[in-house]
Amino acid sequence: MNEEELAQLQRQVQRERTARKEAERLLEEKSLALYRSNQQLQCESDRNQRYLDTVQTIMVALDTGGRIIMINRTGCALLGQTESALLGQAWFERFLPQPAGVSIFLPLFLLFVAGDLQAGKSYRNIQFSTTTGNSI
Repeated sequence: MNEEELAQLQRQVQRERTARKEAERLLEEKSLALYRSNQQLQCESDRNQRYLDTVQTIMVALDTGGRIIMINRTGCALLGQTESALLGQAWFERFLPQPAGVSIFLPLFLLFVAGDLQAGKSYRNIQFSTTTGNSI
């Protein structure tokens, strides 16, 4: 290998080192931004949970399919299950009296999520079912 080829190879190695260092810097920057975003998201989630836990009634957040994504401590206690056991469960199928839970209230919920529920219409209060089958 002559001097010109060696110099060219050294320049190529230097370019690759520079590019790698820049990629590492960008990765570190993005990782830090992601870490900060995750911290903010966790703080918001914790704050929401504290709000839910202040009331002495069942407070539940559902996804668009009607599955539990957040529930307060009172709700867990009244339903007789831990939060981890409740998360992901189908609210209308599992905790509302049947068949009304699935045949009446789930369709109403889906209309609400779609933005098609009629404003001003009255909907009756319902009871919930605990793990022991009791109504509350």
